[in-house]
Amino acid sequence: MKANSEKTKQSKKATRRVLAGVLCGASVLSLVLSLVMPPISQAIANDAQAGSIEATVADENVLGEEASAGNSTGKDAENQNSNDAEGDETSGDAATVGLSSDDAVAKSAEQPADDGANDENDVMPTAADGFTELNQNNIHNQFGEDGTPGSYRLTENLEYAGTITLNHGETVIDLNGHKITHTSENQSLFNITGGATLTVMDSQQAPVDNPIAGDFACSDSTLSKNANLASVVYDETSKIPDKLIYYVTGSSVNEDGTSTTEALYRHEVTIGGAIVALNSSNRVSLINLNGEGCTFNLQSGVLTQEENRNVGHLIHAENRSIVKMSGGYVCGASVGRDGAGAGIAVIGNSTLEISDGVIAGNYAPSGGGVYAMNSTVNMVGGIISGNGTNQDQRGYGAGICAENSSVTITNGYITNNKYQFYQNTDSTGWKHLGNGCHGGGGIAAFSQSEGQKIGSLVISGGYITGNYSAEAGGGVYAGAWNKPLSRFAFYGGIIASNVAQNSEGGGIRIAAPTVGDFNVSDNKAYITNNTTNTTNDWGGGGVFVQGSSDQGIKSASLYI
Repeated sequence: MKANSEKTKQSKKATRRVLAGVLCGASVLSLVLSLVMPPISQAIANDAQAGSIEATVADENVLGEEASAGNSTGKDAENQNSNDAEGDETSGDAATVGLSSDDAVAKSAEQPADDGANDENDVMPTAADGFTELNQNNIHNQFGEDGTPGSYRLTENLEYAGTITLNHGETVIDLNGHKITHTSENQSLFNITGGATLTVMDSQQAPVDNPIAGDFACSDSTLSKNANLASVVYDETSKIPDKLIYYVTGSSVNEDGTSTTEALYRHEVTIGGAIVALNSSNRVSLINLNGEGCTFNLQSGVLTQEENRNVGHLIHAENRSIVKMSGGYVCGASVGRDGAGAGIAVIGNSTLEISDGVIAGNYAPSGGGVYAMNSTVNMVGGIISGNGTNQDQRGYGAGICAENSSVTITNGYITNNKYQFYQNTDSTGWKHLGNGCHGGGGIAAFSQSEGQKIGSLVISGGYITGNYSAEAGGGVYAGAWNKPLSRFAFYGGIIASNVAQNSEGGGIRIAAPTVGDFNVSDNKAYITNNTTNTTNDWGGGGVFVQGSSDQGIKSASLYI
């Protein structure tokens, strides 16, 4: 099935628009396409569309070597960071590729003076469970520049100004309800090399809430079921996060077996045990991994940053490193005017595995929550909620942005993430400047360079709900113009109540020449209640499939 999206005003191409209407839907009706493939009948709803007129597709490179525009902070849904460094525009586009490691940064940052209370040969108290007590007096002697593997439990809040390098063995840190504040402006707190493993936990933290438990049903009638960005509440004195508030749009299948109903749930989490970046720049990562086999496990606890600061990433992994998130929270980070992946960035054949926990309220030009380059993202649980792109900068993927990467979603929630940038006119009066070539509220995945066909996106379960794009692809942005995925497959799950405000594809936008495969014969799959409100483009409330052009780019395709 193909839909033509050639965006010109030439009347000779009017006939091409007929096929596009198949996927454009109507503003009133929600078209349900039932796939009768025994033993289960599947449902794909072609959802509401406010209108569609012709527009122009631009063939442009969006992600470059340097980033170029504004910044949002994690403090408030719409606030911009007043401390952002000014930067020149680079083709007006966001950028992220090949962010450098912190490995080369010198380890000579000034340490707080040793008060002599603890000699480096002193024996530190050890609990019956094998955890060694860690406090302000002994943290410098214990770790210094090269950390000693072992299990450590905080007994008080700690401050550290340098880098702790872990280059062998396994280290476990129990925050125990306390905080480590990192005061360096130019170094990571933890630098993991040599195949070492760091595990962070907080034995005082309760498990992550059930995302759709009745106790969390949102009673605020002023909120919609989409685009509810997460927010962080800060202590007025220390400017360190006290609370995280995030939203989940739940979706349940109705008795008819083909339609769904969505509801909003509000979660408020008190931040106890945490590692907090203070005074950091937008090129420094709080946790940095570099090298094959290097592993960071987040089991519980919080990674975050001080109010009105920027950070390169809360977690940065490269060169075949591994990040495993089975609990805890990665929240409230902003990269400023350049970079990508404020929450977590994996590059250079690295891997991110998400089985539980929450990634929320992070902001970047692209990939506010998660950014992947030439890497792998596997999501089998957890929540990616309320992350955003910068309001005044083009980019991709508020929840997840993946270039040349393999992304697999089998469970969990990608919800209420928001791609924020849209510019309708310029000084010449040219309208709809985005042309649908940017977006991805929930997920954006594509090849890095034009003409390539690298990377895949496979969705076989889970929930992609309540996401919003000011431009295209409210829920999913599969491939970019002439930057197709090698594989895009939807095998199951629910994609519901997502919005593309000014361009195509409320639920899913498939860019030319990406090929989509919707084989749902063995699973239940729903694309329902999605909307496009465009008055510029073709529409496609449920699914939009982009057509060919005069530039020789083949149409996208969808096989059902």
